[in-house]
Amino acid sequence: MFNVWWVALFALVHICLVIVRSRRRVAALRQRELNLLLQVSERTEQLKAANEHLLRLAGIEHEKERAQQESTHAFELAALNRRAIETLALAIEAKDQTTGDHLQRVEVYALEIAKDVGLDLVQQEALRTAALLHDIGKLAVPEYIISKPGRLTPAEFEKMKVHTVVGAEIVELIDFPGPVAAIVRGHHEKWNGSGYPDGLSGDQIPIGARILAAVDCLDALCTDRQYRRGLPSAEAIAIVQSEAGKSFDPEVVKVLARRYAELELMARSAGSAEKMKLSTDIKIVRGERPAAGFEVTAPLAATRSDLVSLNGSLTHDHSHQALDNLKLSIESWEERAEIFALLRHSLPEVVPYDFMALYLKQGDRLVPETYDGNPWRAFASVDIPMGTGLSGWVAENGKPSVVSNK
Repeated sequence: MFNVWWVALFALVHICLVIVRSRRRVAALRQRELNLLLQVSERTEQLKAANEHLLRLAGIEHEKERAQQESTHAFELAALNRRAIETLALAIEAKDQTTGDHLQRVEVYALEIAKDVGLDLVQQEALRTAALLHDIGKLAVPEYIISKPGRLTPAEFEKMKVHTVVGAEIVELIDFPGPVAAIVRGHHEKWNGSGYPDGLSGDQIPIGARILAAVDCLDALCTDRQYRRGLPSAEAIAIVQSEAGKSFDPEVVKVLARRYAELELMARSAGSAEKMKLSTDIKIVRGERPAAGFEVTAPLAATRSDLVSLNGSLTHDHSHQALDNLKLSIESWEERAEIFALLRHSLPEVVPYDFMALYLKQGDRLVPETYDGNPWRAFASVDIPMGTGLSGWVAENGKPSVVSNK
């Protein structure tokens, strides 16, 4: 009996131990399951975060690529805009061939002065554009006025003044950013209010126009023109300084006087690159006459001395044809005496004159060869240095010029 109880007790203890061990195993399994679930959850969150990061990176790359495309597009538009401006400047120089690289030099001067006086980037870019296009209104001015080597008559000056207004109207149509039109319109205004077209004075004149007026004058004084040689820089800046407070903003003149030598070197460096020239001097041999035929015009009146009327008459097809015929006839002769005789006979039909002198180039001077009319003695001993005066400029540049004595 006693043994049975011990067996039963032993069995019961064994069963209890089994139950405890089973419960421990179940608990361990549950804990392991929970740990696995936690690990899966953590990994899931990590994968989700990694996926979101990858998506953000992909978005960043897309935005970066888009920004690069927009930057490239903006650069191409800026380059196209720049080429368009330079093309318009080329058209201006084709009309006003006395300026040479004047526009490019003025651009360098104006932009550097703008930086010095603290203009923002928008104003600087507007001034750069205006510097190249400030004379675009001259496309509306008759060519004989633009290329006239002497002083303008009051009537001619009235026509010349229009270029400021026309130029502003042209650039307004292009809708440049910044005050380009205002600068173009105001670049002939004067500090004391005596300029044109609006008679603005002092700070009423846009700062870009004040800068452009001063640098435009300085470069014009330093540049060779039909009627004079360019002045040395020191003399030119002295003239500009004498106009401070009258024609020009005194503060702008101070900066220009301090930096003109440096700016001259910069302008020379910037202008050293080869620049395209339009084929304005070529002769087209094909095409005998317009479809409507030539205009029938009367010869020039011998008493006509007004330059406006003379230029208008010279532009008639009849006069052009007569000049072309005269040129062909001259090319067929070789002897100077024969050429001069032909000129004496034929030229009065196209351009009436009281006196004509034929000069020949000898070295760097023009020497009188023969004459027709009076006062020939006044010209008999006059040698003209190449590039000096009207005749010297015409000979050096190979371009004709019509001048009125009225």
